[in-house]
Amino acid sequence: MPAARTWVRQMLKRWDLAHFVERAELLVSELLTNAITHASANGASVGIVLTYGSGTLRLEVRDRNASKLPVPHEPVADAERGRGLRIVGVYADRWAVDITRDGKTVWCELDAPLQSEGHLP
Repeated sequence: MPAARTWVRQMLKRWDLAHFVERAELLVSELLTNAITHASANGASVGIVLTYGSGTLRLEVRDRNASKLPVPHEPVADAERGRGLRIVGVYADRWAVDITRDGKTVWCELDAPLQSEGHLP
């Protein structure tokens, strides 16, 4: 997980979107933890896409298990787990799951308007 957070941080700084680092790191950590915990040991990969035209930062976590879909649960008050998708729902502007031919992609988006007209990171 630290490698994924580091990669996200580096990419966002490179794209001049450092103000999204904390939220993006939290979101990718939650999505990746969920994939590793619930989607079996088939592997998960992290992808991040910045859509410049629509001012959207999209974070994706892919895994190879389309039969195990993420579902937000109401966690027990003193439970150590079970809050990941609730956190994603609070900190992301949107999130959803797409079934793919090799599994699924759980994604979330942050509204990320360009900082200035004509500037592309």
